[in-house]
Amino acid sequence: MGRKTKKTNKFSLQLHKTILDLRYKPTLKHYELLFPAAQALDEYPHWKTDGSKITLADYERHCSITITHNVFNYHQDLDKNPDQSNYIERALTELPRLLEISSFARFGFRQKYLFETPMGFEEVCGVLNIRLFSQDDKLEELLPPTVEDLAYILDCADGDTHFHVKIGPLKKEEVPRRVGFSKDFHLAPENSQREFFQIEDSYPLVSILLDIDVYRYSKKIDIPVEDAIPFYKDAKSRVRTMVDDLTKYLFT
Repeated sequence: MGRKTKKTNKFSLQLHKTILDLRYKPTLKHYELLFPAAQALDEYPHWKTDGSKITLADYERHCSITITHNVFNYHQDLDKNPDQSNYIERALTELPRLLEISSFARFGFRQKYLFETPMGFEEVCGVLNIRLFSQDDKLEELLPPTVEDLAYILDCADGDTHFHVKIGPLKKEEVPRRVGFSKDFHLAPENSQREFFQIEDSYPLVSILLDIDVYRYSKKIDIPVEDAIPFYKDAKSRVRTMVDDLTKYLFT
């Protein structure tokens, strides 16, 4: 007998993925500095390496940091690390010093939220179509009358800060692929399959994905190291404001 899926009668917003990505010019000396730098981040109890890169992980908090020759990135699944900002800011302070990074080529901060709704999938598609796309009569005459699925994708900028925004409806079975839970690094190996099934089972029947990537880059590889923490704080604030404003706009 299959399990019943619990239905919801309210709207709810939940953070499912956080990625902070910093890219820099590779140097041969990196390999000499890699493992001492990783050892300094002792808040992560687990690690994996192939000799050329290393991933430090915390299975309970569903987070990790991977260090390679030209990038280090922090990954977080769900919202299970109350010290996330401390973890990130420590990495942004310690790793440039320990890896002797003098400047960055790119900063990136990305979050994926699921906005759960009691509405049916077709109804959600209708709402998004009305709120996000043109309702021009001439355009509607060119297209079939029923919208069965859609995706809103936008690239925009505010000065030297760039945004890649994706909004779209999801059925429950689509969530694992769209959210991308990092079970290889964020779940204890001995329990990973069971825990991952539980996480998949908790996904909403119908939701809206709000996927916002904020980034800054330079072709000259000259973004100052000191800009990393201000960028992170600003990007985090902008994403949350955009997510809150977008969900209000869509359903007000």
